[in-house]
Amino acid sequence: MFGKNIVRSIVVLMLLFLTINSDIYAKNNSAEKERIKLKENKVKTVTEFLYFPQTKNQKKKSFKEYNGEGARKVLIEFDDQEKQLKKTEYAISNNLETGYAEYDANNNIRLKCESHYNNSKSIITDENFYDKNDILAYKRVCSYDSDENLVEQVMYDKNNKLVSKASFKYDSKGNKIESSNFDAESKLTGRVEYKYDDKDNLTEQIFFDKGNIKTGRRMYSYTNSLLNEMVGYNASDKQNMCCRYKYEFYQESPVAVSKVDFTKSIELKRTSEVKIVNVGSTNEVRVSTVNTEENELPDFMSTLSESEVRDILFLRHVESMKELNYDQVKKIFEDNKLEVNAQNSSGISYLMMAVAYGNKDMVKYLLDNGANLELKDNKNNGIKAYLRSAWTKSSEVSEMINSALKK
Repeated sequence: MFGKNIVRSIVVLMLLFLTINSDIYAKNNSAEKERIKLKENKVKTVTEFLYFPQTKNQKKKSFKEYNGEGARKVLIEFDDQEKQLKKTEYAISNNLETGYAEYDANNNIRLKCESHYNNSKSIITDENFYDKNDILAYKRVCSYDSDENLVEQVMYDKNNKLVSKASFKYDSKGNKIESSNFDAESKLTGRVEYKYDDKDNLTEQIFFDKGNIKTGRRMYSYTNSLLNEMVGYNASDKQNMCCRYKYEFYQESPVAVSKVDFTKSIELKRTSEVKIVNVGSTNEVRVSTVNTEENELPDFMSTLSESEVRDILFLRHVESMKELNYDQVKKIFEDNKLEVNAQNSSGISYLMMAVAYGNKDMVKYLLDNGANLELKDNKNNGIKAYLRSAWTKSSEVSEMINSALKK
């Protein structure tokens, strides 16, 4: 009985993987929306960090790189020791994924996929999967509705025998609202429901087994339409995983920020927004950087309050200094007459952000110039919370902060 349960779990997990990642293999409305979103936000790379609530330590990391059109170039997965587990390289032609090759930790090829398109509609009709010896192992056939939504994927083995099938349902906007998986005998093995916000961002996935019993769910949150966190729950609705995301963009932020006259309109260049969120009862904080939209309106600033303008400038200054050395940080503070202990409307200080980014030179400059270690943000998070949850861990920053707190 124990062995059967293990086999059943593995099969269910494999089928769920195919369902959740169906957009990897087929260009359809849903996948195209995601590509356009990445293109419009000029996303270059996305790094995913996987955590488990029991340890709160990073368990796994994955890195995705995109071209300027939002099409994937490479996916690399790492373990908690930053050791490469798997690498996938994508072949792209006219922004269409024509196939991919997957490699193991030693860069030995594991499998290869070739995608075939309907030339008139640029949608995948079928895919061939080859093993490490370049021998055909599986074939998948894709079907679409009149709106070019992927409605069915059927997997066959090399002998053209049915292996599994997945079907999909959509709302009037083309958002996938349900997927169902079936075995070789066309028996239901599990299904997933999808929910969205008013901006068509996926907000929740709910998983069910073949008996329609809920087995878990995942919740998604966004900043400016880009995913910043995914939290998973088991059948008892207890958190069992958490993924957080970090972005790199093709359009970089300026390395220096000039003085700004509040009485004049300015052009906003792409910068980063920092979001601090309480996690559970530990008062831990999360810091995520997500690009804001570029605004070319000449009178944009005139529509904002002074507080909103100051918040934007605070973020621009923080972003410009996050990788600078001591003298460069000093120059920006002095040239712009910045107040060392200034806080934005969320109560976040320059020192908090310097710690979050792990910039030892910025931290040293702020401490040398009277940074207040007792400040707290609007969520009552102090400097230690930012130190614990920093994106970039730095032993030197930790030593400086802990030493200053003892004085």
